[in-house]
Amino acid sequence: MGLSDFWEVESAAILNYHVGNAPEPRAMSTLQKEGIMNYSHVARQDTGTAGFEKAFQQALRSVRSFLEINKKIVPKARNNDAMGR
Repeated sequence: MGLSDFWEVESAAILNYHVGNAPEPRAMSTLQKEGIMNYSHVARQDTGTAGFEKAFQQALRSVRSFLEINKKIVPKARNNDAMGR
């Protein structure tokens, strides 16, 4: 089971000349720095506000998940620092 089993990424082109192209080099460089080497993707055309609303809701869920995880991790890390660990 790889990371792709845990993640769903929604991406769309804003302008039609992006359709069918790979992600831009900075995005690919960032993925490679994080150890994601076998990523493949081609841009599709954004379908308008419905697509945006779905993507925005997914982003909000991601932020909420991050905040929940952060609440659990940060106090433990601060406690460990205070104890000299």
